[in-house]
Amino acid sequence: MSEISGIAIFRHPHSDEVTLVVQEEGTPAELFSCAELNGRSGFVVAPFEVKPEQQIEIGRASCRERV
Repeated sequence: MSEISGIAIFRHPHSDEVTLVVQEEGTPAELFSCAELNGRSGFVVAPFEVKPEQQIEIGRASCRERV
């Protein structure tokens, strides 16, 4: 069994459908600016304001399921 290192549950605006994404391998990448997101794929966990002590994290989904 893999260890979960990243997880996100989200719902798009005006939708009742909830989606779960899980990262089971590796660790989420830490980015220090929104510009570093360019060309990357995955699920993003972003703070309202990016600071050196509060980075953007981007996970790579190994599992995606509607719940």
